[in-house]
Amino acid sequence: MNRRIVRAKNWLTEFHLFSRPPSETNGQVPRWVASLCVLWCMVDFAVFVLVSLFIGGDAINGHILDDHYFVCMHGHCHEVTKTLFEYSRWHAISLFISFPIAFLLSWLANQPKSQTRRK
Repeated sequence: MNRRIVRAKNWLTEFHLFSRPPSETNGQVPRWVASLCVLWCMVDFAVFVLVSLFIGGDAINGHILDDHYFVCMHGHCHEVTKTLFEYSRWHAISLFISFPIAFLLSWLANQPKSQTRRK
């Protein structure tokens, strides 16, 4: 039981060191925030790829023809429901938003701390 308490204490200490308030990090994004964002983007992209493979394409490459919704991949199109088409479209759009944010946060997290003079 003591080992678990020591491990929990060590984990909490490390978490506290990495999650300092912004005033202590000089405006730098904590690395754990950037890591979580990048992890989220990777999982989100993996889900998008799996769903696209399962339904036979995505709505960005698809089209609508006389109230019939088609998702396409590599020139092959499959008809899907309107709900599934809208889900695929919004999921693809979310990737265009989340990936630049992840790159920006990763870049900000790896910036050197600014040198400030103490008076």
